[in-house]
Amino acid sequence: MALLHQPGDIIAERYQIIDTLGQGGIGITYEAEDLHNSQRVAIKALSLRRMTDWKVLELFEREAKVLSQLNHPAIPRYLDYFQVDAPFDRQFYLVQELANGRSLSSLVENHWRPDELEVRRLAEQMLEILIYLHQLTPPVIHRDIQPRNVIRSPQPPLPRGAKSDPDAPLVNGAKTDREAPLHQEGGGARKAPLGKGGWGDREAPLHQEGGGAREAPLGKGGWGDREAPLHQEGGGAREAPLGKGGWGDLFLVDFGAVCESDRSTFAAGSTVIGTYGYMAPEQFRGQAYPATDLYGLGATLLFLLTHKSPADFPQRRLKINFRSQVNTSAEFIDWLETMLEPAPEDRFPSAKAALAALRGDVQTLVHHRHQPAGSRIALKKTFGRLLVDIPPVGLRFDNLFWLGFALIWSGFLFFWTAGAVLVGAQLFFPLFSIPFWIAGLGLISALLFSVAGRTRLEIDRQSFRLQWHLFGFCHQVQGRTEDIDEIQIANSNYSVNDKPIMACTLVEGVRKHRFGSWLTQPEQEWLVEEIAAFLGKPSEQLTVDS
Repeated sequence: MALLHQPGDIIAERYQIIDTLGQGGIGITYEAEDLHNSQRVAIKALSLRRMTDWKVLELFEREAKVLSQLNHPAIPRYLDYFQVDAPFDRQFYLVQELANGRSLSSLVENHWRPDELEVRRLAEQMLEILIYLHQLTPPVIHRDIQPRNVIRSPQPPLPRGAKSDPDAPLVNGAKTDREAPLHQEGGGARKAPLGKGGWGDREAPLHQEGGGAREAPLGKGGWGDREAPLHQEGGGAREAPLGKGGWGDLFLVDFGAVCESDRSTFAAGSTVIGTYGYMAPEQFRGQAYPATDLYGLGATLLFLLTHKSPADFPQRRLKINFRSQVNTSAEFIDWLETMLEPAPEDRFPSAKAALAALRGDVQTLVHHRHQPAGSRIALKKTFGRLLVDIPPVGLRFDNLFWLGFALIWSGFLFFWTAGAVLVGAQLFFPLFSIPFWIAGLGLISALLFSVAGRTRLEIDRQSFRLQWHLFGFCHQVQGRTEDIDEIQIANSNYSVNDKPIMACTLVEGVRKHRFGSWLTQPEQEWLVEEIAAFLGKPSEQLTVDS
């Protein structure tokens, strides 16, 4: 695409072009100087004559409108939106603060290799931004979270004697990333002249459409002065917001694909918008939800960990298979898998929930409904793992009665069978008792297990394991989680007075794994619902077989 402007050009008698920052699908972005206050800004330009699709202008105008309403220190501030009529053309301009730094993609290309801790911290910062966007009314969905649209700014000056971060991006002399759509990459080589009071002259009119000068609310420790230009050489006139551990150097840019979460954005057949490899599957259907941004963030983090585009990984049913290629903790892999679930409903319910899970605060994820009063079942559920421990029910009147009945039944069979053998009866008579022996011994073992046995069920995103422990012995079954068809309450194959004893049942194809037959009905219903919620099975699949 041919450039609209060259260095030295002046737009609207106010903005002087300094350099070209990048070209994208809906415009060309330049670095410029605001001649009214000497502030360096980013200007995105769009030519009406060069447009091939009117949808581009709609997206451009929507970006300006949404940005004018945002106020977050990690989102470069909207400054201006205007149009200029030229011979045989009309040109549109969007002006934002200039975020100094380099994109995550540029850093990786320059051999930046973040470890798990650093990737977690980056994830926390990004989730904080998404929490802000998604909690707006209506929610704002970025729709293009990817490494080129996340800018990492230069680190602030270190205290005397402190060690520098070897992974921190260079400022002076760093090359510009021309792929970044809105912001200078590796900037800081040029120092923006200061205006009145040392911060720049803020008296000049800057905003249209109600986007006037606004101050960001101060948080814990302060966010910094929003009236100041973003950054200057060597760390900036204001500090980036600090998070845990002093990290707070990320900016989310390029809102060219942004949408507001109302019904009109979900219409089938809408234009597919996003970046291949980082787009959630629903974007190919023209749909977008807050969970769409979670998928983009997950794909971005996967790129940081592997230095590979998510599109280069094998997939099964749209699910990215990356576990074998990521050298991080199993917990973080499980968390990342949840972010990258193909179905939006299988991802975290919100950016806030994703952040809570990342930080290990799983209290809000533990129970789907209240556990029945008096239940001793221990259930722990996180984003990637479900653990159920069912203790023995102990000595109760009902199981003592049936244990006594089973012992009398088996004792009668013993004397009957022994008598038949001793009197020299035909082989038929001892063999005739075998089914009764099986029933009696099965009932005894079941009752003994209810008194002293323990059941343990463990499910993660890859596999499940069901164990029965009794007197130091253990029997277990295991399989793949994806092979579980449903969880139900079904007949345990035992009955009392012609009434079947029900049990929780994992259905794995033709195999049925039963457990919890001696739990109360409220406990079984609660436990089945918890497991179904974790597996993502709809509640209508919960059945009771008579």
